Amino acid sequence: MDSRQMLIAFPASPISPARVDPAFEEEALLAKSVGFDVGFASLEIGDLRLKVPEGHGAALYRGWMLLVGDYAKLHEALARRGYQLVNDANAYQHCHHLPEWYDAIGGSKVTPRSIWFPGTSTSFDMASVVDRVRAEYGKVPVILKDYVKSRKHES
Repeated sequence: MDSRQMLIAFPASPISPARVDPAFEEEALLAKSVGFDVGFASLEIGDLRLKVPEGHGAALYRGWMLLVGDYAKLHEALARRGYQLVNDANAYQHCHHLPEWYDAIGGSKVTPRSIWFPGTSTSFDMASVVDRVRAEYGKVPVILKDYVKSRKHES
């Protein structure tokens, strides 16, 4: 695909929404230098704000992990401006949430055996979680994660 027909949306700077988040500045400059259109998306206040050039065509989001609902907002907002994200919200969720991609890549044949607990941290009893983890894994070390990232920062 011709890079001039594609927009790459990066996170906007929380301080200056008309600029790229400093963590992605080098990537945005490189994308522009090879001919991609570059735009910025901000979800800092819960509202989606876009700064994208006039145009139409395919779009990619390259940025921080988003909640599926926020990704859907980005998808819809870009569509209203004539851009089509390569992945819709369903595809984003499928690739983003462990229970959806685990079997698709071969499960425990290609990645560590995993179990999960549907719901939120307030919708299940932690004692039950501990009991199930002990029943499944015994006393070997385990990694506790939410569906999308490690919870290693919590004790």
